[in-house]
Amino acid sequence: MSAPAAPQIVRPDNEIWPYPGLRAFYPDEEYLFFGREAQVDSMVDKLAATHFLAVVGTSGSGKSSLVNCGLRPALYRGLMAGAGSQWRIAQFRPGSAPIAALAGALAEAGVLYAEFDAGPFSLSELIETTLRMSALGLCDARDEAQLPAGCNLLVVADQFEELFRYRRLGAVRTRSDQAAAEEAVAFVNLLLAAAARPETRIYVVITMRSDFLGDCAQFTGLPEAINRGQYLVPRLTRDELRRAITGPAAVAGGEVSAPLATRLINDVGDDPDQLPILQHALKRTWERRLHGGGVGALQLEHYEATGGMALALNQHAEETYAELPGDDDRNVCARLFKALTDKSTDTRGIRRPTRLADLCAIVEAEPAAVAAVIDRFREPGRSFLLPPAKVPLAADTVIDISHESLMRVWQRLRAWGDDECESTRLFQRLAETSRLHAEGRASLWRDPDLRLARDWQRRQQPSPAWARQYATELQPALDFLQASHVAAQAAAEAERQSQEHARQLDAERRRTRRLRSAATFSVLATLIIVGVFFVLWRRAEVAGDIALSRQLAAQAENELSGHRFDTALLLALEANHVKPTFEARDTLMHALQLAPDAYLWGMQGAAATVAFSPDGKLIAAAGADGRVLLWDAETRKPVGQPLAGHARRVASIAFSPDGKLLASAGADANVILWEVASGKLQAKLAVHRGAVLRVAFSPDGKLLASAGDDGTILLWDLAARAPQGPPMSAHRDGVTALAFDADSSLLASASYDGTVRLWNLHDRGDQPVTLASYADPIWAIALSPDGRTLAVGAPDEKIEFFDLASRKAEVSIAAAVHGDVNNLEYSPDGRLLAAAGSDHLVNLFDTGTGKPAHAPLAGHQGRPSALAWRPDARKLATVDDLGGVMLWDVRAPTALAERVARAPAVVMQSVFSADGGELAAAGYAAGAELLLWQLGQPGPPQALAGAHDDALLGVAYSPDGSLVATLGRDRVLQLWDRATRRALPGARMELAGEAREFAFSADGKRIAVASYGTGVQIVDVAARKLETALALTPGEQAFSVAYSPDGKWLAAGSGGGKLNVWHADSLQPVENALDTGKGPIYKLAFSANSALLAAASRHSGTVLWQVSNWVRAGEPLNAKQGAVFGLAFDQLGQRLASAGEDGTLVLWNVAERHRYREPVLKSAHAVLSVQFSPDGRRLAAASWGDGLMLWNADVTEWEKAACRIANRDLSRTEWTEFAGAGEPYRRICASADH
Repeated sequence: MSAPAAPQIVRPDNEIWPYPGLRAFYPDEEYLFFGREAQVDSMVDKLAATHFLAVVGTSGSGKSSLVNCGLRPALYRGLMAGAGSQWRIAQFRPGSAPIAALAGALAEAGVLYAEFDAGPFSLSELIETTLRMSALGLCDARDEAQLPAGCNLLVVADQFEELFRYRRLGAVRTRSDQAAAEEAVAFVNLLLAAAARPETRIYVVITMRSDFLGDCAQFTGLPEAINRGQYLVPRLTRDELRRAITGPAAVAGGEVSAPLATRLINDVGDDPDQLPILQHALKRTWERRLHGGGVGALQLEHYEATGGMALALNQHAEETYAELPGDDDRNVCARLFKALTDKSTDTRGIRRPTRLADLCAIVEAEPAAVAAVIDRFREPGRSFLLPPAKVPLAADTVIDISHESLMRVWQRLRAWGDDECESTRLFQRLAETSRLHAEGRASLWRDPDLRLARDWQRRQQPSPAWARQYATELQPALDFLQASHVAAQAAAEAERQSQEHARQLDAERRRTRRLRSAATFSVLATLIIVGVFFVLWRRAEVAGDIALSRQLAAQAENELSGHRFDTALLLALEANHVKPTFEARDTLMHALQLAPDAYLWGMQGAAATVAFSPDGKLIAAAGADGRVLLWDAETRKPVGQPLAGHARRVASIAFSPDGKLLASAGADANVILWEVASGKLQAKLAVHRGAVLRVAFSPDGKLLASAGDDGTILLWDLAARAPQGPPMSAHRDGVTALAFDADSSLLASASYDGTVRLWNLHDRGDQPVTLASYADPIWAIALSPDGRTLAVGAPDEKIEFFDLASRKAEVSIAAAVHGDVNNLEYSPDGRLLAAAGSDHLVNLFDTGTGKPAHAPLAGHQGRPSALAWRPDARKLATVDDLGGVMLWDVRAPTALAERVARAPAVVMQSVFSADGGELAAAGYAAGAELLLWQLGQPGPPQALAGAHDDALLGVAYSPDGSLVATLGRDRVLQLWDRATRRALPGARMELAGEAREFAFSADGKRIAVASYGTGVQIVDVAARKLETALALTPGEQAFSVAYSPDGKWLAAGSGGGKLNVWHADSLQPVENALDTGKGPIYKLAFSANSALLAAASRHSGTVLWQVSNWVRAGEPLNAKQGAVFGLAFDQLGQRLASAGEDGTLVLWNVAERHRYREPVLKSAHAVLSVQFSPDGRRLAAASWGDGLMLWNADVTEWEKAACRIANRDLSRTEWTEFAGAGEPYRRICASADH
């Protein structure tokens, strides 16, 4: 919901507006530019030395403003030694015609010429002609101007990254693409050539986003120039930020209160978007002050009335959008901003400045209507669009978004940008296919592509001007689409006529027959007609369902790419409901592999803090809206009403050790104690003078520590509800983190001032120990559960570990996160450390090794702001600054997988019993234990030992389930009685040669053993002795062996890629050995119906053989897993799992030969064996290093998991967006048991 519209402020002509808002500072606003003074000297020196200065920084770091109000004034003041103070400055943005833009800047009055008679041409055209004549064109243009002696020319190419839209290697498809690419190269050469000749007194400055540095390698010489002249814009320190906040207000005769300045500095954090957003929030705050009479300092209430930094920009843009008078204006607005936003050329998002005349053509609206919308977004006090309001609009006026941050922070614009990107990609694919079709290299489209494209055409109504933005003509693509539609209709009509003809022939045959009675004929004819129509109707319905299912699956994939896993899960689930196509199942599995354990809903605005109750049954979170929300950790549903007692943002919450109380710290200077059971406010502790940033209970439950943005820490006696002693004041700025040790005798604190301090709570008179001091703020600390180590989120993306006994840093983890370490939390068992950075990821580290213990938790769209462990250390709750609240199961590899408890690290093989109730594993350990788990029952596995003298290599159940056989490195095959759990007497058989693998025959009477040097040894189970040995192709060694389930065949794979097959009963070979390819055949697997045999080798992938005639069934399946050590078909033969040397477990659709895109498992170690359970619902995988894992292969369970994780349903708006207005709304998870 949008905030109430701000009153319109009438600005007197002589009034100074100290803050520019989103746009950069203009060169004439130097008197308002504060905080960067110390950086200008370095820039001047580097420019003097190289004549080429690349001002590089993240979006929103102030590059343009630093050049406009820092570098340019310094040059005019003569601060460049030896250059003097005479400067002519040509500043421009490259846009789509960089040489013309440079010429236009040079042609401005007072740059090269004070006045010039160009005759029938414009001065800009003459200069452009000179520039295009050679690489020295810029030098020539300066020479021709005959500037005064000692005069310097500064050329500033602002927003240099715009150039990369028009020079992308491998993206040149058309002549216009080629021309644009060649112009970009020529433009760069002009700049480099001029900068390389100091005698010309030409200096070149470019400003560029740092995330485009890699693109510079597309231009010869540019990376070298940037390396010599790069100036990376540093982040503002807290003192510099304070000057940037308070200085402009003072110039304008105002003042910023100290609490507001501190709050603003804290809210800025390290988000690269925050500087322009800060300026926008300050501008809005200034407006609020003027509305109140313009008297006194800017106060917190002025700032918070705007929505604060987290919401002000989005709310302001929404207010402006809401003021548009009608739907037509809002439609113009949407198409206008889509045209100005470019995410298709580069997914990082860049602005696309466009002439007003071109915008009118793209939007397909009258200039007056487009100008009215533009004016609304650039009114005084609003700087969403450029040029400013004082500049009149004309057909050639270039319209631009004021800053990229608007594209990311205004949620409506972000959605428009995503929609435009998706639309553009489909159009470009359509246009490319139409071109290939014209060349005879592509076919016309059919469903589902045709259906998606026609839906796009109806929804987007693309115009030729819109298409030309992407250097592509619209009409050929539309002609191709129409031709595809006509062909599809013709095919449908042909099918209809064919069916009609067949019906007529059938009717004719019926008429020629001798019928016993007219009544019988009538009944039969009616039934046949109805049947034909029913078949045709069902065929059309099925085709439509398949198309819709694939459409929803494609949309789900798009949501996955944006980390919107909850929406992706619901779309993939609905796709599977509509029609269980391969695409639907694949996407559903993909989403489940990536998604968290659960989403929790209800937060409004940014979430700042999260906590688990001590019993692990409740999760609490709070943030920008001042409320504390509670959820049931098991059901994921809200518990009671939100706890509403704070007037402003809640920054921190904590449960008491007994779980009865919840403390919350607010920006309203209050600490509130809540009774958890009833949700009642029990006490309000109001002593802090400013915002309270952190609260923490002591482990003994007697004390509560609270810390404020003024640097003080208070200890509260919980029994008395009063402060215990005076405030603890040693920090010079706000306290960002608190941590008690286990016996409540020590308190650690961190601060914006960059220090980490230790407080002795037994002797409050002692000064705190400064454990560490840094130049930048410290946002996070964590005390290990044993109280020995303090982890500190240090600057430079590092985590340092301090020994509290020695007070010294012992080890550190470099590059632990991206950006600042925002939060750290030890797991309750001390084995893991969770760390959140600025890149939307949460990383988990093994505290013993310091290495990553888990793949990064990637699901947040915002920046993770807080973490909390469940007391059993199995679950982790995380929240982000966009209001996301998620729960993660850190012990499970994915939402569909679980580790089998108490399995050894190395398991050579695991198998299910025939009834599926037991799982056996061969552990590769000195104890040579056979491990047996009763599935579905708690408790450790039963370990059977004593039969082998060395580690186990394999295990198998007999077909009737009465026996278990084990194979060891000691060359012993041992039979066990499954019922008694004992080794059978006399069933310890010593084998010849080095045994590798074995298998029971289908009737359980024989065991075949693949051995090195002795071929395939056949063991008689009843006699418990070696029956015979089968030789392979001369010179070949047996690597793998398998019996067919129907009992007819025995197959063995060799080290040279040969497949040997025998009749299982007679042991007579089947013709010659079959050639599978190069390299050893590590694994063989028959399908359940014995129709297929899969053979996996290192170099040839997995080859499928048709058993009926022993010929290959299609091309090999190759997922590039290295050696495939495990293969298994499911019970229906529809899916094939392959376990690889690279640690992946991959699933294949056998009939369609399609691979599921996301590996079932990803391990750091080789996966050695895989087997489906007899019912096909589970998959067991044994690993060299990751133990034993079970994976849920039941699609019905996938559906339940998807609903449980998403924890919501699609809204009606979402349904219409994805399924289309013609598809009736239905709840996706209504009947799911989740």
